[in-house]
Amino acid sequence: MKKVAVIIWLYHNDLSEEFVSLLNNTSDIFDIYLCLCENNDNTKALYYFHTLSNLKSINFYPNIGADIYSFIDQICHIHPGEYDYFIKIHSKKSLWGSKRICNWRAILLHSLISDRENIQKNIKFMNKYNLGATGCGPLIYDNNELMHGDKIYEFEKIFNTSFETRRFFGGNMFMGRTNLFQNYIITHQRQILELISTEKNKVSEAYGGTYCHAFERILGYIGSTQGLKPSIESTIRIITPSNEIPAKRLNFVLLYNQDIYCVQNPSIYGYVKDISDDHIAVVWNNSDSPAFRQYLKINKNTYIGIRHALGVY
Repeated sequence: MKKVAVIIWLYHNDLSEEFVSLLNNTSDIFDIYLCLCENNDNTKALYYFHTLSNLKSINFYPNIGADIYSFIDQICHIHPGEYDYFIKIHSKKSLWGSKRICNWRAILLHSLISDRENIQKNIKFMNKYNLGATGCGPLIYDNNELMHGDKIYEFEKIFNTSFETRRFFGGNMFMGRTNLFQNYIITHQRQILELISTEKNKVSEAYGGTYCHAFERILGYIGSTQGLKPSIESTIRIITPSNEIPAKRLNFVLLYNQDIYCVQNPSIYGYVKDISDDHIAVVWNNSDSPAFRQYLKINKNTYIGIRHALGVY
């Protein structure tokens, strides 16, 4: 099986150890293409990433175009005959969700690189359905252009097309089919980079549409031309009293950093305080104050709230 090219924009050097711990012992499935900001002190990133035997290249870029600029350059240089697929990730630090409590960097990274078994499942999934892209299901958006419509239209004029399916990955991390994305991007690389490079430093939507956020959507639209579907993730089911959360049976993902979130509503978010063979204890942060709850395992992947088991509502 061919390897997957992992393209990383690591602006935040203090996250180097986290990324390397996720990518450790992956030399049989990944080749790593690291992109760093030329204006930063990258000592920490260089130290940690040089411990990985599958680090293929390190390239330095100006702080322009957010996580898009380096990706556009790198995707044009990897060889499609060598890599059927790539994974695009970056060092996102902002929080997300209705109360801004969700670490969506962890949510996104977990869906793509945290578990060897799921990585292999996603590769087989892409192969089986000949997909263009896959990524975290709860962060897939449809028809969500907001204030970026005019700039999206500028990119569509460059491609001389109007994308029929307007679906993309919030947070802009995903696995994609290399030749599909290169077919769109390589020919128009210069024009894309000219627009993206007009946006410097931290790119904000606070003052209107941006080329970076527009192209984030374009990347999803490209993937959608050949099918864009949620990645495969291992989940657990928790049964709880109905007055705690808005359903009695919900699916949850246990993240690599011990956080936990609800697949049906990621704003239901917390962290695992304790876990064993027969129970799990969680502190939920989505309430007005942290709520500690304990759950008993009743089968391989299902837990029940202790209060529910005792008939306490």
